[in-house]
Amino acid sequence: MWWTIWRSLYEAGNLPILQCLERGSEAVENRNSARNPASTGLLDKSGRKCWNRHMAGRVFVAGAGASVAVPAGLPLFEVLRDDLTQRLGVIKALRKHDEPTEALRSLAPETFMRCLYDGGLDLENWLTSTLEQGEPNAVHAVLAAALEDGDTVWTVNVDELIERAAGSQVVVTAYDEEFPNRDARLLKPHGTISRGQYLFRSDQVLAPLPATWSQRFIDDCKGSHVILIGYAGRDVDLRVALDDALRDAANVTWFELPKNRRALEESIPALARFEDPFVGTDIPAELSPHFLRWADGQRLTRAVTDEQRNTIAIMGDAPVAELQGDMRLARALLLEKLGYRNAARRLLLPLLLPTDKKRSAKALHELRSLEFYGGSLWTKPVLALTATRAARLLPASQRRSFDRLHVTVLSSHEGRHDKALRRAEKALEPDDPAILVARAKAERFAGNLDDALALARRSEALSRLSKPIDVDGVAHALYERSFSEIWSGDLDGANGTLRELYGGVDGLAGVRWVAWALWQRACLSIYADDADGAIVLLGRARTLFVSDGLQAGQVAVLTVQLDALRLQDSEVGFWDTYREVTGMRGTRGWTPFTAASVAGEQSEWLRCHGQPEKAVEVNDGIVHASRDYPVHMGLALLRMAELQRTSGVDNAATCRELKSLLDRHPMAYIKAHLVIAEFLAGRMSDAEAMETVLSVAPRLATATGKPPTTSKDYCLGKHPEAHELFLP
Repeated sequence: MWWTIWRSLYEAGNLPILQCLERGSEAVENRNSARNPASTGLLDKSGRKCWNRHMAGRVFVAGAGASVAVPAGLPLFEVLRDDLTQRLGVIKALRKHDEPTEALRSLAPETFMRCLYDGGLDLENWLTSTLEQGEPNAVHAVLAAALEDGDTVWTVNVDELIERAAGSQVVVTAYDEEFPNRDARLLKPHGTISRGQYLFRSDQVLAPLPATWSQRFIDDCKGSHVILIGYAGRDVDLRVALDDALRDAANVTWFELPKNRRALEESIPALARFEDPFVGTDIPAELSPHFLRWADGQRLTRAVTDEQRNTIAIMGDAPVAELQGDMRLARALLLEKLGYRNAARRLLLPLLLPTDKKRSAKALHELRSLEFYGGSLWTKPVLALTATRAARLLPASQRRSFDRLHVTVLSSHEGRHDKALRRAEKALEPDDPAILVARAKAERFAGNLDDALALARRSEALSRLSKPIDVDGVAHALYERSFSEIWSGDLDGANGTLRELYGGVDGLAGVRWVAWALWQRACLSIYADDADGAIVLLGRARTLFVSDGLQAGQVAVLTVQLDALRLQDSEVGFWDTYREVTGMRGTRGWTPFTAASVAGEQSEWLRCHGQPEKAVEVNDGIVHASRDYPVHMGLALLRMAELQRTSGVDNAATCRELKSLLDRHPMAYIKAHLVIAEFLAGRMSDAEAMETVLSVAPRLATATGKPPTTSKDYCLGKHPEAHELFLP
């Protein structure tokens, strides 16, 4: 969608549109030249190119930048966001002096728009009024010339400036058509203003493109040169189709700043087919004159006026239309998504008055969710009552709602995973996506990783099938799926799942899920022996958790930070963080699993810094408290084995106990480190140990960053002789 791309542009530094446009050809061998490839099209009688659909042609994918430069001058999403935030009175509602800058920036535009839509505001008319302004600029003129030459243009923009530049002869097909017009050369999958229907909400863009549109995109790109213009690849729906489409493309030229390329390569694996698909320098201002030189050589500037040429790097300031209607509910919904739940609660209470039944019902639903998930004192006895026979007296719909809430609170909020599994067995609808994902988390901690992974996948599938799509449910399921893959040893799978989460679903779901995605990326950074990268990601995550008011997230950040600081061997940082996180004991973010995790980090520090007696004392406490929880029990047994080895005690019995646990609850990364422990104890040869580790956990990081030459290469940190454990 247009605002998704605008978001990406302002995050990249508000690029002028023509700084993001480039057109290649089938002869782009010399990327150090002035990029003026020769035309490969046939010529008609007038001397213009006429493209045969069965020959390699060009497909343009145009992003929001196409309408930024004057005389179009349409506003970026950053401008819309700031304007709407002011009109909604969000800052005033917070009753704070500091603006929630980080939270606002992390929220996806589609989520911002859904809050306004669910709040009863007329967004379609507002969008139409805002985007019907301006006149075609040089980019629109170039794209119009490309259409005249027989090229195809796909755009996520909903304005009609390309059409105005191209004239009435251009055939357009747009979002509200079930089957895209086969004769169309201008395709607009997110809508067009003359029809007044748009794809602009988070629940809409999370759905894949309709099969008919996706297939048309694939067919258009097959054997063609695909040129991506001002497009940052953040649309979840189009990005998935783009990955499929690029698999059969002849060539790709994507104009983007170097700092953004890695994320695109990660989220669109098909780009790996192309040796050098990106074009652009670190200095955005250098791209505009470069584009004009190229466009002149390609004879695509024949309709560009002097005014358009002289203003290609000037961004306009078209006014934002007035948003009409009662904004109170929209304001409350936006504040909730930003994590300011107390402020949202204050605004929802007056809306319960039955002056508007639809709005009152929505306000009641949101307020009830805030109360239950927020852990109000009166909610616990109510939820406990729903697990008794008395629940049979409740209406089925209310009973299902309470089941969902109770299982979620027990697993996700209180960390009582064994009890959550038992409670789920009493649920009226055990296949509810929220119950499935809560069970997935419970199984991950207290049961079986294979079951956890299957439950997470089932929850994700059902959340995507709901009407409207449960965006938060999809985000939660992806999060659980990724963690199950990590502990199962499938780092490639975990990275792929996390790319999907961080590739747009997190921002669609809200600030909380952006923070959790950053936190999980930090965990994977530690697995990759990158403590510095983990610290940076954890800092960003904590900022958002603080904004969100989520104590569980803040505790999780500090706990993993202990792991990263051990990897750095930072004594001051470790103990400062230890005091900070233990000071949060008793808060809503503290669970028995938190206690075991923090104690494990403490034991590892003591073990590797000459205090084995204290390390044993701390670790024994974890063993006694973790009999029913295989994750912490496995790590505690592994620590015990290494404490015994370094003290000259035979650890064979402890290793056998751990092996028995792993036979019942497979966890590949703990198993890989058990193999290393066996080697260090002299019960396995170096070659046999390396071979086993590579079969169990082929992505286990080495201290050298290269394939292992000895099993000791798997011992990370500053104390390799101790076989220190870094497994968040």
